[in-house]
Amino acid sequence: MPEVEHQKHSSFLALFDHVVEQYPERIALAGDITTGNTTLVNYFQLDRHAHIIAASLASLDVQRDSVVAIHTDSRSLAIAAMIAVLRSGCAYLPLDPIYPTERLDYMVTNANTRIVISDNDNFRSASAALLDLRQIDFSPSTPHTKIPALSISNESDAYIIYTSGSTGRPKGVRMNHGTLNNLIHWQNAHYLAGECYRTLQFSSLSFDVSFQEIFATFAQGGCLFLLNNQTKQDFRALLTFIDTN
Repeated sequence: MPEVEHQKHSSFLALFDHVVEQYPERIALAGDITTGNTTLVNYFQLDRHAHIIAASLASLDVQRDSVVAIHTDSRSLAIAAMIAVLRSGCAYLPLDPIYPTERLDYMVTNANTRIVISDNDNFRSASAALLDLRQIDFSPSTPHTKIPALSISNESDAYIIYTSGSTGRPKGVRMNHGTLNNLIHWQNAHYLAGECYRTLQFSSLSFDVSFQEIFATFAQGGCLFLLNNQTKQDFRALLTFIDTN
């Protein structure tokens, strides 16, 4: 497949936009963490979902540099929401559904979170507004408006991820766009140049390696393979999944 010319673009979002424009029919996501079905989502569809979520954020009057949390079991929706948050000039805060409510509440409040994006009733925050993905129509017939590309400074936060809290309360670690831009450009300049990534998206979104898995793959126009929890916890099934794909 043609190599994605990552060196000509200023950021990982610009790289993603380039791939969507040049290779809209390439598969971006395969499978889903909630079902394990081999659902395929191409770059056009993923980008469309992200723009629809970003438009919903704009309707809630989210301000640039706000913190927007994401709480969903669906890894494909979570990834679309991550792109939407970043496209809106905000920082995302991943909320792992397996965490106890007390910890989630602390993270949301401590990070001064403005909005929680969710698709379930398992967690509600008293201090942040809710964007319920179940109320959004993602069907192909739904009209949507593309959110104009923003100029985002290297110093702006891209995400906030909390430590385990094993030595006390969890601590939020902010990561800015400049650092992440450098990381993605370095990885794509040194690994598999000219090839199309096929990446197992294994890490929890609450672990910062997940960002690298996701956006290094997208920057190359590759495919992320999403695991359901049953496969992830079954060593033999996991090896078979890796070998097959």
